[in-house]
Amino acid sequence: MTFVAKLNDAIDRNQSIWCLGLDPNPEVMPEQYRRLYDRDSHHLHVVEILWDWMQTIIEQTADLVCAYKPTLGFYTALGAPGFDLLTKTLGAIPDGIPVILDA
Repeated sequence: MTFVAKLNDAIDRNQSIWCLGLDPNPEVMPEQYRRLYDRDSHHLHVVEILWDWMQTIIEQTADLVCAYKPTLGFYTALGAPGFDLLTKTLGAIPDGIPVILDA
């Protein structure tokens, strides 16, 4: 399926033209995640907290969006664990929703 076909299917299915950014930016993290983040600055644990946040966003919005747009810079800023986070995040996106990688 082409990107355009996948996008059009998602628009029709979810009745939406909302493209949602999946940016693991600790500065805009909701309070429930920020408390965990502020408590433990160990890099791998931070990535686990960010993963939980990204996964929650995807689970709660998959029926509301026509596409997701992760911004590569937020992931690369985390070093090698950030690439693992990006891989997990991309893997959590349902197959019927296209991805626009902002690089």
